[in-house]
Amino acid sequence: MNGVRRIPKFGLAGNDVYGSLHISFVKLFSQHLIKNILMSYSEKSLEEIITTLCEKIVANVNPLRIVLFGQAVTLSSESVETLNLLLIMPNETHRRKTAQDLRKSLGFVGMPFDIIVATTEDIEKYGEEPAMIYSSILKEGREIYNNSK
Repeated sequence: MNGVRRIPKFGLAGNDVYGSLHISFVKLFSQHLIKNILMSYSEKSLEEIITTLCEKIVANVNPLRIVLFGQAVTLSSESVETLNLLLIMPNETHRRKTAQDLRKSLGFVGMPFDIIVATTEDIEKYGEEPAMIYSSILKEGREIYNNSK
């Protein structure tokens, strides 16, 4: 066919004009979709987002405690870009698997979030250790859930 490549109906062509246009359209559509999702959540207050996230976490993994730390504690609600949470779980909990399972099941809650999973043994052993992150989280963070009492 004299060097002309055909574009499959729903496929991507490597480096031709039509393939580039298709890729550009997909990127633009994705950005538009994400923007609309974010706008629908932007009407929620930071506290509503935190409450929703906390409820979803408790329903999924039932932690002993949840501590909010970072920007959400120190900055005004308009300046917060990410929620940071420390989940304190029973000793027999697999930390990495718990974090991975939560990531899969929580989905989008209104803003980006990071989760650190620790066990009660981790907190007892390293909670006062200045070189470990637990120390600053426990001093500066805000406990938003406690089921350990």
